Amino acid sequence: MHHFANMICCRGLPAAAAATAQVYALHAQGFWFGVRTDDGSNWVLPGGGRASYLNWSPGEPNNGANACGYMVNDRDGQWDDAPCDYLLPFACDVPKMPKCPAGTAPNGFACDKCPAGTYAPKDGTKGCADVKCAAGKTDHDKDPATPCVACNLGVGYTDEPGNVGKCKPVQKCAAGKEAVPTRTKNAVCKDCASGTFRSSTMAQFVAKLGAGKACKAWSAECKAVCVDDADTQRGCSTCQNCKRTLLQLAAPDATKDRICLPCQTDAKPGGKGDAWIVHYFQGSNPPGKQCVRVAACRADQEETQQPTMTSDRECATCKYEGATEFKDAGTGKCRATKKCADDEYVSKEPTKTSDRECKPATTCSVDQYEAKPAVKGLTNAVCSSCATCPSTHTETAKCGPTENTQCAGCTTCTASEWLESACSNSAQAVCTACHT
Repeated sequence: MHHFANMICCRGLPAAAAATAQVYALHAQGFWFGVRTDDGSNWVLPGGGRASYLNWSPGEPNNGANACGYMVNDRDGQWDDAPCDYLLPFACDVPKMPKCPAGTAPNGFACDKCPAGTYAPKDGTKGCADVKCAAGKTDHDKDPATPCVACNLGVGYTDEPGNVGKCKPVQKCAAGKEAVPTRTKNAVCKDCASGTFRSSTMAQFVAKLGAGKACKAWSAECKAVCVDDADTQRGCSTCQNCKRTLLQLAAPDATKDRICLPCQTDAKPGGKGDAWIVHYFQGSNPPGKQCVRVAACRADQEETQQPTMTSDRECATCKYEGATEFKDAGTGKCRATKKCADDEYVSKEPTKTSDRECKPATTCSVDQYEAKPAVKGLTNAVCSSCATCPSTHTETAKCGPTENTQCAGCTTCTASEWLESACSNSAQAVCTACHT
């Protein structure tokens, strides 16, 4: 009866001595380790090979044929022999587990490639079935050699191990609702508690970045504050002098916070302070007191009085009749239109938003005359070239600053006269009476 068919005993048996210290305490008497003999002289291993290393106690072996060797605990690992059906524990020499590369896991004494949805690190000791990506993580690249990646909190989740690819999308909570985000469960939206809110903007932010989850507490009641920038512009010496009272323009609810707004004055000249100002106080005591939006001057008006904490902006229409004023686009103020000087004329009439334009009046050259004289400060002169009298005419008046050349027809002598001097451009014909 051979009990040692599956035992692997001390191959190249010098290794047995090294193993002795670790295993000889298994039993008070000793333990089988796999050597046996059929003839009482030749000792063989479980695989049938002859044992080349023997470590018998003095006087051993002494049981003849069909005996098995066992290691004796109280003899420093030396051997004794006994009948093979003698009841003793046994020790086996088990081969070491293999060292597997990343992406594979040990299976007995071999390395198996693990499927997607797992992470098998280098030299791991667990099988593929035990290295699945845990719930809340995913095998994003389908590569068992790379670590599993945690789902983005509040954006994705996985509720079972071994997930591959993207995490499942988390349900998006609408404004006024919240959910406690986890990586292993889908969101369960619930209403914001009383006194808290979650706006649509917050919901979009959470859905995009997966940051934050909770409804936020409403802001405190509106109160008086100091607005430093506006205070400096207004020239206030202390914050107290420039204190703004914040009024509640909109009450909070589950989807939005309380909206508080200071009634501020316009600190910039010309009513251009839209970055600061928008409202003024109207009424005396709550609940009648409220912030009212400051009026804006029309395009054809100027600001005559800036708004204050208790009054609106005042505007006046520019005097466009008779073209006496226009509105300066740069300052927003009404300005008197320009008057052209005596030696100028109006080149462009004014509009509601532009001034009158003037140019120097024209002076006619020496060979010109003013066909239409200038009106000082209004219209320009119209110059025309001086005329030249034809050969059949004579010049009676030269071209001047305001008159053209004057010409008259040549004189014709009568039958009783003779032509003493012919007509020219500069002289009339001279006729003299004939003598009889």
